[in-house]
Amino acid sequence: MEAFSEMCHNLLVDVQQRLIFRAHVYIKSQILDYAPSPGDLAYPEKLEMMEVIISLVPIMSNVICFFFLCLIAVLGILGAADLRLKASTLSSRYLHNHQLSQ
Repeated sequence: MEAFSEMCHNLLVDVQQRLIFRAHVYIKSQILDYAPSPGDLAYPEKLEMMEVIISLVPIMSNVICFFFLCLIAVLGILGAADLRLKASTLSSRYLHNHQLSQ
């Protein structure tokens, strides 16, 4: 039990070191060395674009709902077909093996 405890402690220390390293790399590359692009500074245009997107949300949500309903129906049909195929494959294997054993 002591060996398991020591292994868990070493694993925890390793995970902590990796998290600290990744956080340091992220902070350095994404925050300290950040250089804004022209798109980052285009704020009036971005806000206007967000207003247009928000006005389209009801229309898009209906399209997305319809898409997901169709997707769910197709997945259900494919799942049922897969179950039937597996059942027929298993039964044919059983019959084949049963005939070989006789």
